[in-house]
Amino acid sequence: MKELVSIIDWEEAMASERVLVMVSKSDCVECETSLGGIADLGFKDVRMLVLDNPEAFPLRTELEWLRMEVDVVPFWRLFVDGEVGGTVRGPNLERVRLMLSDCE
Repeated sequence: MKELVSIIDWEEAMASERVLVMVSKSDCVECETSLGGIADLGFKDVRMLVLDNPEAFPLRTELEWLRMEVDVVPFWRLFVDGEVGGTVRGPNLERVRLMLSDCE
């Protein structure tokens, strides 16, 4: 899984047809647990944005939706052709799987 740390990383991810972004924090136990189950989702393009990674601070500043919408981690957002395709708050991988299948 590739970590999003720069605007260039973000633009590359948004150029993908479908990309799943997991917003997390380095001390989030539920995030670590979810990382272990990501392979089971069968989704090939998953990126991670770690909120407390200092290298990602400039990206966080650019992405207004992070400040407005992320109230819990892990926070999952599916982008389809650069547009929001779905959101799941929390570590429920079954809900993430349903979101992915609903947006096929």
